[in-house]
Amino acid sequence: MWKSFITFIKKIVQILRRFFAGMDDKHIESQPDAAETEKRAMSGEEENRVDAASHDALFENHDEPRPAQEQRLSGQQAGPDRLKSIIEALLFVSGTPLTLKKLSDAISDHPRREITRAVAELRTEYIRQGRGVLIEEIAGGYQILSNPEYVDYVRCLHSKETSARLTPAMLETLAIIAYKQPVLRADIEAIRGVQAGPILRNLMERGMVKVTGRADEAGKPFLYGTTRKFLEHFGLRSIEDLPNVEELKPPEDA
Repeated sequence: MWKSFITFIKKIVQILRRFFAGMDDKHIESQPDAAETEKRAMSGEEENRVDAASHDALFENHDEPRPAQEQRLSGQQAGPDRLKSIIEALLFVSGTPLTLKKLSDAISDHPRREITRAVAELRTEYIRQGRGVLIEEIAGGYQILSNPEYVDYVRCLHSKETSARLTPAMLETLAIIAYKQPVLRADIEAIRGVQAGPILRNLMERGMVKVTGRADEAGKPFLYGTTRKFLEHFGLRSIEDLPNVEELKPPEDA
């Protein structure tokens, strides 16, 4: 069992290494030839006038009152479409998943059942329309996340961001804690074969791991488990969403 478990951990590390691997794409911008440069210089003044006119037209009516039907009507209950728009706005600005309770507290002029129905309809609409973002249920709440279909583009955009990257040692430790929690530090070290103190402190500072209690044995050592932030980071609703270890065993040799 331990051999299969460690094999699974190595698979997880390899997958996440590829996911967070940097993509050093270079974009080469072609240089205009002499004729093109002269042409641009001659028409530069005209282009500036066009740009200025476009800018003025864009903001010309910015401060004018909007039509009455577009203004917010205080004291009147908004329709279903407006409720969905409100929920979208709240999910968009929130950096963490919002539970139905938090949504209900923020939208106090609507019954909770209406909010629940609006969230379900929004999730369906996003899927049917093939949107670039989806509303996912994460850690007991809802959050707007990028569509997995476009993960390659998102990965390219963030290929240079390495400050929050989890190292292979951190991923291995997280995998052990996630599947064995509550788990002793001694058990983690026995599986990995190295000291786990510095890694545990680092993961606790990142909010991914917490102390869940003490073991009922000599010395009362700490027990460790994963946190809500762990679920948010890996896009899980709960620990039950982790893959079954038995399902990830390597195939037996024929």
